Amino acid sequence: MSLLDRLNFQPGQQQSVARPTNRRSDTYAQDTNAWLHRQQWQDYKDRFQPVEEQLIDETMGIELLNKRLSAITASADDAFGAAEIDAQVTRGRYGIQQNAQEQGAQNRSLALGQSLAVADAKNNTRTAIYDRNMDTIAGGSSVANTAIR
Repeated sequence: MSLLDRLNFQPGQQQSVARPTNRRSDTYAQDTNAWLHRQQWQDYKDRFQPVEEQLIDETMGIELLNKRLSAITASADDAFGAAEIDAQVTRGRYGIQQNAQEQGAQNRSLALGQSLAVADAKNNTRTAIYDRNMDTIAGGSSVANTAIR
């Protein structure tokens, strides 16, 4: 491949460099080493680079974050709804009737607790995902690195 061909080479374009065959050449070892490195680089680009790009796209995208945040809201709604029903059942067992003012105060208290729980869970999720993204970019998400923590 001439120098002009190398300068015009586009990424993703297959190089047509054959394996060196003249073992008596002064540059046989150098040419063979270069050929091996080109083969390894092409193998990396064909096999590993697409997987890395997919990992980075999934990691840096907001789709996963949005799914987790909506799941947090749904879980909190379910949990606090169940807590309200449980409180009503317990009051009913003891024969306690709440007036409108007491019911309003309890509803406000539950709503504030739910808002606090949702905000805290969402903030912790955002922080964890941000940390995971930074670890992924920095190469800290490998199995060897996670075993130390």
